[in-house]
Amino acid sequence: MQARLNLILSSLIILLPLALLTGPFIPDLFASVSALIFLFILIKYNETKYLKNIYFYLGILFIAYLIVSTINSEFILFSLKSTSFYFRFLLLSLAVWYVLDNQKNFIKYFTISLIISFFLATIAGIYQLYFGQNFIGIETPDARLLLIASDQALLGNYLSRLFPLLVGLIILNFNNKKMYFLIITIFISIDVITYLSGERTAIMLLLVSSLFILIFVKQFRLIRLLSFFISISI
Repeated sequence: MQARLNLILSSLIILLPLALLTGPFIPDLFASVSALIFLFILIKYNETKYLKNIYFYLGILFIAYLIVSTINSEFILFSLKSTSFYFRFLLLSLAVWYVLDNQKNFIKYFTISLIISFFLATIAGIYQLYFGQNFIGIETPDARLLLIASDQALLGNYLSRLFPLLVGLIILNFNNKKMYFLIITIFISIDVITYLSGERTAIMLLLVSSLFILIFVKQFRLIRLLSFFISISI
């Protein structure tokens, strides 16, 4: 039974990048279910070693601080409704650690899921530029780009915030010369769609991430510079 639970848990986490493209409900559902499954595994199979570390204790203190700070709010019930459920994110982070220890190919499959998600986001952005609406027919507001199945104009935010994670996972899994064309294509797509999304915060985050790549990731410096200049040309 534990092996089956591990498979379900890892599958939900692997699908999170795709779920994030649909809006807040599905990824929040996946995160909550993953947290509950991991909590069950902790209790059922006595996997308490994941709770005995400084990061878990700091997480508990931070959540406790958030809950206590809401007591001073004018809208206590509304504030508690949002902060009291933050515990699921702490459990989710521990669940990722647990899956990394127990599912051999998890990182590889998660990386593939993230790459597919980025290509879908790129296709969704191009589609909206041509047709003025996303895949479910919601019109694009004020030249902003929406998520695939949502009315939230956060496509640029999605790409820019997950971009550093994508780079790290590509280095870990596919860092060879045969993959360089794919990597350059991904970089250019992210640059162009993030710029066209019209989100200034997303553009700034992407520039900061690119700067860190140029400083710290020696094998990707030339690739990042090349993709950046091609993106500017486009």
